[in-house]
Amino acid sequence: MNPPRKALTLPPDTEQIKWRWMAESDARLVHQVFNEIEELSQPFFRTTFDEVHQLFTQTSKWLGIIGVDRAGHPRAFLHARLKLAANMQVPCNSGTHPDFRTSELIENMLNWQEQAAAQLASTVGVTTGYSIVCSAQYHDLDIYLAALQHRNYEWTSSFHEMRAELDPIPPVGVAGPLIQIEPWNANWENLVRLAALEFAPETVHSQGRSLSQWMSNRNNFDPSLSFVALDRSTDRAEVAGFIMTAKYKEDWEILGWQEGYIDLLEVGPQWRDENVGRELVVAVMHACAEAGLAKVATGVSSHHEAAATRLFGSLGFEEVSQERKYTLEV
Repeated sequence: MNPPRKALTLPPDTEQIKWRWMAESDARLVHQVFNEIEELSQPFFRTTFDEVHQLFTQTSKWLGIIGVDRAGHPRAFLHARLKLAANMQVPCNSGTHPDFRTSELIENMLNWQEQAAAQLASTVGVTTGYSIVCSAQYHDLDIYLAALQHRNYEWTSSFHEMRAELDPIPPVGVAGPLIQIEPWNANWENLVRLAALEFAPETVHSQGRSLSQWMSNRNNFDPSLSFVALDRSTDRAEVAGFIMTAKYKEDWEILGWQEGYIDLLEVGPQWRDENVGRELVVAVMHACAEAGLAKVATGVSSHHEAAATRLFGSLGFEEVSQERKYTLEV
């Protein structure tokens, strides 16, 4: 946690919860809270340790707190990080164990969240013109949404989970003139990284990523289920798009089946009128079937909802859940 805390203080303790500062070494404790909440709410997924650890490693500008009960067990957490982009954001991840969800606790957490966001923004000389983004997924929905509404947070985006059966599978088609869909190859890593920086410069996965950063946090990535679209219309092949797929085996027992999960699909602007995106997804579907998997899933942000939902829907994907994001403009 690099940003100085300065005047930032811990939230007031409640009768059940005492707060302390979060350190990067607390990733396991934060993961524990995620798991305990998910064991009780039973979503069709499980948050992995790698996903939690990325909160601490994708930027050095973050602040966090952990709430423990009288016995010292972690029961709540709040992690705020600075996302530098054209529209500066402070994404916040937080959660509370169902046995400790009170209006008082939520109000204390949201107070601290807004103070932490201001502190993070100040590290780059910003006092206004940024947004705080959060989700109610790991809280009591009624209590949390009432508190957000009182503070003028607005529902601004959604994240849609979509899933498709692998029987039948759409047939392989043509991606475009002289465009080939090729299996993921380590030789293409740097070109794919550079393409990601060009295609989506403001996204978390590409912002300021060196090759070593690009290659990190890949414990669930499966290259055998991932592909690159190469435009070979010139002497030097260009990356027209790519798709990265993972196996989140922690989820399989909960789901009751094995599946591939498309983590990232990107197509360059000059190829978006071709069938590059479709053929990349179809390639993944065929690879998953050949690997003996039953289904394939992905997540679609509402920022890309119309085009992405239309693409995946045309290939047999159906929405299975939705997570809403709420934003406060400062």
